[in-house]
Amino acid sequence: MMILLAACMVLPAASIKVHTIGDSTMCNYKESEERRGWCQLLQMYLEGITVNNRALSGRSSKQFYNEEWPDVKKDFQSGDYLIIQFAHNDEKGNGLDRDEVMALIGNYGSVNDRGTCPYSTYHDYLKKYINEAREAGVTPILISSICRGKFNADGTVTRSGRHDLGDSYKVVDVANKKVINGTKLDASNHTMDYTENMRQVAEEMNVQYVDLMAATKKEWEKIYAEGGKSTVETYFRSGDETHVNEKGAILVGKLAAQAMYDANVLRPYIKTSTIVTGISTPATEVEAPARYYTLGGIPISPSNLSKHNIYIEYRQGTGGKVVRK
Repeated sequence: MMILLAACMVLPAASIKVHTIGDSTMCNYKESEERRGWCQLLQMYLEGITVNNRALSGRSSKQFYNEEWPDVKKDFQSGDYLIIQFAHNDEKGNGLDRDEVMALIGNYGSVNDRGTCPYSTYHDYLKKYINEAREAGVTPILISSICRGKFNADGTVTRSGRHDLGDSYKVVDVANKKVINGTKLDASNHTMDYTENMRQVAEEMNVQYVDLMAATKKEWEKIYAEGGKSTVETYFRSGDETHVNEKGAILVGKLAAQAMYDANVLRPYIKTSTIVTGISTPATEVEAPARYYTLGGIPISPSNLSKHNIYIEYRQGTGGKVVRK
């Protein structure tokens, strides 16, 4: 029990936090749900810093900024960090931002209200987060979105699975005041690629950047090559190519920690015992000594778990029995 308590040691409320904002691939879920956000389990790869996971399902960079961002900023303290990851729901407009479409032709047709244009408004919202975080003394970090489990016949992740809409996206026909579907770009053209556009913003704004899309793409393709799509699917929620399950979240959290370590991002806070540079460890081999929870950014300690109806769960050795306390 002493070992368990050490693993769950709570840092003072005034300690440094890493705030995480994004969508359903990052956010917290109830134990009864099959899916897990990778930031829900990120804390087990970090020490000396507290994860304040504020990601929410269904949010794009635009929607999160307009609805959730003011409350997130209330948690900021100078010296904190902010991980920014958006793309999945920014794609809902198939490359268009409804506000831009309205300004151009006076109507928006079937354009989803969450969508952003990868080379214009997506840039704008990422820059808003960056600038406002810096104003608060918080260091912004851009992390590209995890890729989907969508594959070509040769076992490579599809273009849309990499958040590049270049195979089919919408454009505005200003002369005829309508939206046209199905426009396509050459494979070498990354104009409609949200990952590439995030990288460009990071370079322009001199922001630390971690390419988690590339890391997950490499991992999914490796697993596919070894066991086919059915094996990849064991890391995702049943029937879902976007949201990972707990096994997938453990693996993606490890990939994120490894990618951050390699990019010298939050390196002093990464538990090197949980990663091996240059080597990918299957999720089943990752030790998860305890679950970590926060409420409004305040860590929950073993001494007040019952108050919040939260339990500790840990595994007794690799492959051992799962115990709840």
